[in-house]
Amino acid sequence: MSLSKKKYGDCFVRFYVHLGGYLLKRTKMPYKDYAAVVNLYRACQNNAIGLLEDSRILLDKKRYSSAYFMAFTAKEEMHKGGIVADYANGYLTRNEFAKAFYDHNFKISYGGFRFALKDDGVVVKFNKLGQEMAHSLKHRTDSLYVSFGQNFVPQLPGEKINRKLVAKLIETIEDEFEEIIQNEYFTSRIGSDAYLK
Repeated sequence: MSLSKKKYGDCFVRFYVHLGGYLLKRTKMPYKDYAAVVNLYRACQNNAIGLLEDSRILLDKKRYSSAYFMAFTAKEEMHKGGIVADYANGYLTRNEFAKAFYDHNFKISYGGFRFALKDDGVVVKFNKLGQEMAHSLKHRTDSLYVSFGQNFVPQLPGEKINRKLVAKLIETIEDEFEEIIQNEYFTSRIGSDAYLK
């Protein structure tokens, strides 16, 4: 049994049933390449943790717009790590892997996948870039760039982003990291595989 290739955001669902005796469709890479890609995954996750730490420092210094941008970048980097891990596990193509290094929407939407266990196996669903994520992307832009309002009145990044918004984003990212770390610990796997064992 296989899932159809439904498009969610820019991601294709290409996971196949893993339970009940069905094989998971994946492409296996040579061990040397696998080890290098896993190392790249760890580098992405470590960089995301560093960016999140920088965000906390900026938050403490009341640099809310910069803190938001840094936290959002940490979230993207964390999701990029997930893409890299799933490439290592053979779930994604080389083109999808490469997309993780330049496509903001792809990285953010990839972090929204969730698994649903059914009697006949596992279904993987990607969240589309919904209203909440669209808001987050707008806040990211607002946190970095000067824009203008009526009569060309400048709107500065610091006027649009507040402490509460940044603190909520940081907390969300910390919760997501905690879930990833726990799943990796309990399953000894990375990426989507950490959610399947």
